[in-house]
Amino acid sequence: MSEVSFSPNGWSSPDNSTESPKISVVIPALNEEENIETCLESVFEAFRDGPSFEVILVDSNSEDATVERAQQYPITVLQITEDDLTTPGAGRYVGWKAASGDLILFVDADMEVATGWIQEAQRIIEEDDSVSGIDGYLNETESDEQKSVNAIHGVMLYDAAALDEVATFDPFLKGYEDIILGFQLRAAGYDLLRLPTVSATHARPYEISQLKRRWSNGYMYGLGQVVRQSLSSPQILKLLLIRNLMFVLFLLLFSLGVATLVVSPVMFVGWVAMAVSLFVADALWEGPSFATERWVRNGISWIGFCRGFVMEVREPSEFPLETVDVVTENDYHETGREIKPVVSAS
Repeated sequence: MSEVSFSPNGWSSPDNSTESPKISVVIPALNEEENIETCLESVFEAFRDGPSFEVILVDSNSEDATVERAQQYPITVLQITEDDLTTPGAGRYVGWKAASGDLILFVDADMEVATGWIQEAQRIIEEDDSVSGIDGYLNETESDEQKSVNAIHGVMLYDAAALDEVATFDPFLKGYEDIILGFQLRAAGYDLLRLPTVSATHARPYEISQLKRRWSNGYMYGLGQVVRQSLSSPQILKLLLIRNLMFVLFLLLFSLGVATLVVSPVMFVGWVAMAVSLFVADALWEGPSFATERWVRNGISWIGFCRGFVMEVREPSEFPLETVDVVTENDYHETGREIKPVVSAS
């Protein structure tokens, strides 16, 4: 067990009595000065009576005080210095490269980790070789039973060996990196579990602000990217289709509209009439506000999908680790896992 203590000046370093930590906590961050201290406090609290651990924060070249506030804690802070490389997947990829633990816990910087569930998740993964990853629910539980899922999200505990064997987060994906990783692990024969407990709390922004953020950060390109990547994998394409069935219907509808506009103005007028009829039916069924939000969201998602689909497919190994600066290091970071190089200061 690791022993951490709290003092007026902050958390002290864990008692690293083992050669390497049992769990590496990886936190990708981008302009999270308002949340990072709460997140880190919750991580240290969750491991107060838990296994040995290290914390690796990977900053995506934040313009605020995220790094300065994170440096108050006994953690490793890495920073991706090229803005065009700063994706959530890149933060997780770099953290995976630097991690030393047998298990890796990925935590978003705007989340507050719940206590208690990590130890149960660790026990399950260590006792069952078929389980590669475990998560829980955000904010509130939706089931009282443990269940198998195709992908995990939010706060995710992975078996590092499974990531080494199959795949890890793709640093070049603008979004959907957690979903496609889950599909890849399932296709390789691993199981993913969701525990019937809250793993973290996470503020849900208003839909319109969430939509703006996802578009400005390029997250909406992600589905198009993973579909193009998976064209040679029918199993993964099937999982993507099942997960996004409603969007696929909108994708076909909007694509049909573009096709009719190119082929014949008369056909396009017919398409507009059909689309308006479908929208009115949706508004009568779900309400005007909900229908409007859904059509706007899916229209913008269609544009993002098309943009992502034509983007170049790159291998994760092409990610330039030389663009990563080591801002601060903890004791564990100097060891790293032998199977992968630890990123070094540029």
